[in-house]
Amino acid sequence: MKFPSIQTLVQTTLNTLRRFPFTILFMLIACYYSMRRNHVNYLNYGTDSHYYYNNIILSAWLGLLLSLVVVIYAERNQVSIKKKWLAGIINVALSIAFYFSLPDHYSEARQKQFMLFIVGLHLLVAFVPYTTRGEVNGFWQYNKTLFLRFLTAVLYSGVLFIGLSVALLAVENLFKVEIKYKWYLDLWICLAGGFNTIFFLAGFPSAFKKLDEIRDYPRGLKIFTQYVLLPIITVYLVILYAYMFKIIGTRQWPFGWVSYLVLAFAVAGILSLLLIHPIRLEANNKWILGFSRFFYIAICPLIVLLFLAIERRISDYGITEERYIVLILTGWLAFITLYFLFSKSKNIKTIPVSLSMISLLISFGPWGVFSVSFRSQNNRLRQFLQSNNMLSEDQKLVPAKAYLHKGDADQIKSIVEYLVNAHGYQSMQPWFSQNLDTLLKAETGKGRFYSYEQSNKLLAYMELDKHDSVQLAGIETRFRISSVKDSSLRSLSGYEYFVNQYEIVDNSNDDIVLDNYTLGRIPLKISFFRNSGILSMKGGSDSAVVLDLSALVKSMKNDDHDAYVDLQQISLIMTGENRDFSTQFIIKSIEGKSLNGKIIISRLTADILLHFKHKQTVDREK
Repeated sequence: MKFPSIQTLVQTTLNTLRRFPFTILFMLIACYYSMRRNHVNYLNYGTDSHYYYNNIILSAWLGLLLSLVVVIYAERNQVSIKKKWLAGIINVALSIAFYFSLPDHYSEARQKQFMLFIVGLHLLVAFVPYTTRGEVNGFWQYNKTLFLRFLTAVLYSGVLFIGLSVALLAVENLFKVEIKYKWYLDLWICLAGGFNTIFFLAGFPSAFKKLDEIRDYPRGLKIFTQYVLLPIITVYLVILYAYMFKIIGTRQWPFGWVSYLVLAFAVAGILSLLLIHPIRLEANNKWILGFSRFFYIAICPLIVLLFLAIERRISDYGITEERYIVLILTGWLAFITLYFLFSKSKNIKTIPVSLSMISLLISFGPWGVFSVSFRSQNNRLRQFLQSNNMLSEDQKLVPAKAYLHKGDADQIKSIVEYLVNAHGYQSMQPWFSQNLDTLLKAETGKGRFYSYEQSNKLLAYMELDKHDSVQLAGIETRFRISSVKDSSLRSLSGYEYFVNQYEIVDNSNDDIVLDNYTLGRIPLKISFFRNSGILSMKGGSDSAVVLDLSALVKSMKNDDHDAYVDLQQISLIMTGENRDFSTQFIIKSIEGKSLNGKIIISRLTADILLHFKHKQTVDREK
């Protein structure tokens, strides 16, 4: 193997710079400000300087992809140098305009919009030299070259980073030179952002027409597809069909999580078909055509399952960005399935072209993912506010004065938190008479933490902080009472048996028998009665020792608000006895809920001391 000379490497780099000047310019800007951002003091995260760097990086990344698209299109269509440079300058102007459109604080909606832009532009790079009819083989060879070049670049960058990181570590330990941990991230930025980009661009294909004449196919790619991807697809298919039959048998709606598994199955299947597309017509590969048809037929019931899953989530909770995207992808998957089942051409360029158009189209406008999601959640908020008499005549919000309908408080909270986090607290201004900039002045900040504080302040203003889990018949509150550490020593005199950390966990609606013991010939039964909060310990034929846990909680919790109380251990000791035994119940913690004055205990942890008045042998029956 002949290695390139230094002169060849320098010349290749210079050629790359001349071919992609704006792309490399944006790369250098992104790397520089990424390192600047890396050295921002962690105390300044969420400040102006932090988001100043962040917005420059996002704009540069967008400009990098746009400039790459411009170069590819110009080369394929033999655009003059003047027009090519003019397009590059326009690209710079668009990137600057994008920078000034970004908010000076964290915005989840803008972050997601940026990701849609990035996905759309990456897919645009994948097909922009082959927008005309034909040259399907050239399109495949072009993307194969990009894929292999990208993997090679990642491999080289990764090896360089590991090697140089170990070198820095050696210098630090051998020569006692301080190497700051942020220098390692600087190194990664230079290699992953700088070296990786230049290396990738240096091997970027340029003879687009000649690629259509290439017929070689990597044997390793077929082996990877046939023995790695296809088994994964089979596993997905078995799981999804088993789940589908379970739904039919139990008549239960599918869970929302199944959407991601169906989409993963579709991605793996379509990727497999793309990887083996050039050899599908070879004599010994006729199975590929059969597999392709089988895949698209097999996915049809799963698309129906996907529609049912996302429709149920939207029906219950409205549209959010994630559900909108899943719904769009489901429609796209249905389109691609029908296209490859019934179309005669079956052009694989349809896949990236359609996905790129969808990504770019849904990223803006009244039909876009953010506008549709905002309208859906805003309408749901209006419905909940109206049904609970929280809107005035002029459609302004009034604080909750009475108990809300069952579950509505949690729904309103969820919507408010979503709107503030995804669209900013200003999106809530139409509901409020008071200026929210004034109301949230103390909570105004740049990061996600501040959006959480802002939504909490709005919920408190709406007096929904008093309605954590509300019921139609009354208000439900949670409590947890626990003992703090007691440094004093406690005598165990008079008790022969000690049970450490005895635990009751009750998630049912029934009274339960917890344990049975045998004391010689006398049985001991411990029971818990959920509805009354009574713990019963009965031995022999005598009456039971009864501990009223509900009464204990009521004596500790005397208001309607959530109670999280820590008490000295001596306050949480209950005693009782009968003819056969005496007990001391030392409670460590007790949790549950209160509904209309009724105490419902769900968890209890305690130590139990037992004294048997007649000498017995104790065995626990399991």
